[in-house]
Amino acid sequence: MSSTVLGVEAARRWFTDQTSSRSAAIITNEIEKIRIEFEGAKQSFGNIPAALRKMPKMNPEGIYVNKNLRLDKIQVYGFDYDYTLAHYSKNLQSLTYDLAKKFLVRELKYPESCLQFEYDPSFPIRGLYFDKMKGCLLKLDFFGSIEPDGCFLGRQKMLRIMTVLIGEGIGSGCRVWRTRGLMQELAREGID
Repeated sequence: MSSTVLGVEAARRWFTDQTSSRSAAIITNEIEKIRIEFEGAKQSFGNIPAALRKMPKMNPEGIYVNKNLRLDKIQVYGFDYDYTLAHYSKNLQSLTYDLAKKFLVRELKYPESCLQFEYDPSFPIRGLYFDKMKGCLLKLDFFGSIEPDGCFLGRQKMLRIMTVLIGEGIGSGCRVWRTRGLMQELAREGID
């Protein structure tokens, strides 16, 4: 081998060694920085004032509000019955249904015959839209589309998803909604 080739090889080895050493030093320095920060944080926990140590620990299974809430600015309170915070038993669902019936009859003067209605656990309870003009109850999916077999007239499931929301009936200028984008259409037309 010529001395030039040996010189190039030696230079390449030297450069590789230097690069590896620098990389190792950088990695070691970064790890050392993290170690120092960790030790500092650990020591600061040891210096917690006695008053803070006496505070009760939070229940890890508890539910806590994560925002400041000005209750003096709230005009109406409601019960969030959408299964985000808890799973509800069938007994609670039935009880809620019965209490709502009694409230409608006693307080809002609905007919006494409403008390004869029975709770049906198979009937939709979430994601519902009520067409006030036609009395149709529509079961909507996450995207605001009518679900298959998701149209009811009272408790009667309608055979087709096509629901007449505006007009006098089939054949007399009625409007049949598409199944996709129902909520957007209603908002555009200003329908409640």
